[in-house]
Amino acid sequence: MVLVMASTFSRSQLELEHQARTLGAGPVRAFLTVGLPSAVPGMLTGALFVFLISWSQYALTVLIGGGRVLTL
Repeated sequence: MVLVMASTFSRSQLELEHQARTLGAGPVRAFLTVGLPSAVPGMLTGALFVFLISWSQYALTVLIGGGRVLTL
């Protein structure tokens, strides 16, 4: 998740957020209207990767343990 989010924020367009601030938007408004929508695809991709990895670990534990192994 960290690598996905790092790549998402590295390609973020800070110029657009700066332009929103120049046009009168406050810091929170600029983040909500410009920064957050550009980061949402990266967040969804990271969440999907985390879910797939955790699901595969759960399925592997169920298959090997036969349902008798308690997972965290």
